[in-house]
Amino acid sequence: MKNASKLKTEHDAMKTILITGCGGFIGSHLAEYFSGRYAIVALDTFSRGAGNLAGIPNLELVNGSILDTECVASAVEKTDYVLHLAAQTSVPASVENPNATIETNVTG
Repeated sequence: MKNASKLKTEHDAMKTILITGCGGFIGSHLAEYFSGRYAIVALDTFSRGAGNLAGIPNLELVNGSILDTECVASAVEKTDYVLHLAAQTSVPASVENPNATIETNVTG
């Protein structure tokens, strides 16, 4: 009889979390928190860089916009869970270009 502890099921495989806006403050901390138990797909434009994600294990960076439906669909396809945090959060940028802010924060 096989050792039951060595039997693998699909539930034993590491699940994957897609974190949109992962380059931001909250997203990067969630990636760090979950990285020991989940594979992380980090979708962001990384307009402020990705330095806060350095050294996080089980992390795949996807440089793309939440408005790019093909990019989002491709990222979602390979994940089990989605944490949607992508947003344009800069007040000066929102005043300067309100339409882009609405498109990102409402449509995206």
